[in-house]
Amino acid sequence: MGKDESNLLRNCEIEVSSDEDGLKGAWFKAILEDDPKRRKKKLNVRYSTLQANNGSPLLETAYRKFIRPVPPENLFSTGDFEEGSVVEAAHRDGWWTGLFVKKLDDDKHLVFFDSPPDLIQFKRKQLRQHFKWTKGKWIKVKPQNKVRGFD
Repeated sequence: MGKDESNLLRNCEIEVSSDEDGLKGAWFKAILEDDPKRRKKKLNVRYSTLQANNGSPLLETAYRKFIRPVPPENLFSTGDFEEGSVVEAAHRDGWWTGLFVKKLDDDKHLVFFDSPPDLIQFKRKQLRQHFKWTKGKWIKVKPQNKVRGFD
């Protein structure tokens, strides 16, 4: 088991991403169905928010590199976001990664998404700072240069 997986256990809550078009940068809550100690490239997951066509929770196999623990709540500040910050927004049953564009007022915030290109307004409680899960640690992603064209 790799260092990134040391605190993952069978039946624990996780977040799962994908490199499929239209899903890149999105993280969905799921339950880890396999024992991560088993030496398999892919692990079985049961999504908490995504459903199969018959309405039951979607079951899927996911590559290990697309599985991470659920970020702890104390990781996220409740303050304002810096323009150009990489954030995750609660949208379409998951957390979607985008760039913070600007705060319109106390509870209106604009976020830009690359794929597909879109600019969406969110409430503050729908946003969290984006962190990468690397070598068993949460690493804050540095802000990008100013977001151009949205002044």
